[in-house]
Amino acid sequence: ACTVCILDEARKELVHVAYRGLPEEVLGPLQRAKLSEDAIGSRVVETGKPVILTNLWEDPRVADVAKKHGFRSAVSVPLMAEGKVVGVMALASTQERFFSHSEVAMLVGIGGQLGMAVRKAVLFEDLVRRNRELAALNRISGAVSSSLNLNEVMVAAIDSVMELMESEA
Repeated sequence: ACTVCILDEARKELVHVAYRGLPEEVLGPLQRAKLSEDAIGSRVVETGKPVILTNLWEDPRVADVAKKHGFRSAVSVPLMAEGKVVGVMALASTQERFFSHSEVAMLVGIGGQLGMAVRKAVLFEDLVRRNRELAALNRISGAVSSSLNLNEVMVAAIDSVMELMESEA
């Protein structure tokens, strides 16, 4: 089973964005998990290092859920971009197992690739938002320079502002 969560720094939460092999009951609390309530995820975010749990049944933080769904071992790795943690990828196994150094290194590498994808998506969203803002300012500027009628200028400004706010809502 695997899940990927993106870090919402402003809210100090891990936001679930993708998964495979996890029951809905496990996913529910993962949709938006406060770092203060997710000991494993918060440790990965704080340290930027993987957390490996070879026997989930012996870890009081996750033992109940792990036993109920048959998960025995897990590893959580950071999603890194530009030296910062932008999310966490967690894998769980139904067998008690030791994750080798090479396996963890491979997962860390994948975490780096996913982290860069997250960073690029965030940059793209910022670019789209800024373009909308500039287009609205351009429309207002055009209305101001093309009309001496105060009412026309204000209506154009209001229309642009409302269109901008609707696109962000």
